Amino acid sequence: MSFHCLLSPVLSHLLVLKAFPAPYRERRDAIDAEERDARLDTPIFVCQLSFPGMPTLLHFFEPRYRLMLRRCLESPTPCFGMVMPPKPPSTSGALDYGTMLQIRSVQMQPDGRSLVETWGSYRFRVLEMGVLDGYMVARIER
Repeated sequence: MSFHCLLSPVLSHLLVLKAFPAPYRERRDAIDAEERDARLDTPIFVCQLSFPGMPTLLHFFEPRYRLMLRRCLESPTPCFGMVMPPKPPSTSGALDYGTMLQIRSVQMQPDGRSLVETWGSYRFRVLEMGVLDGYMVARIER
């Protein structure tokens, strides 16, 4: 019988906790963040004020937002939320509410930038916020 078979899952877990406490804690925190962010299904563009029933023209040039735009365009209903950045020194308030923008048209530029025409469809309140591949994602309510 091998040594591997003698170790119970509980004993293995305790050994890892004792031998590698910092890497275990970092990995546990990363898994918790991934699970939390999996609930966040609305991409968020932090930019400017927008309103329902109004057009908003945007210029996407940062790689993180170019990725967000590509993912939005792949969805059956291409849209994303837009919120204003928080004003210093406050860290809350501006990110609490936003406008859902429907993508009407996109002009891709040869250098990868995009000119995006959107239409504000409704206001929303941010319930939970996280980060996915560099851009904000949120769980929202209308």
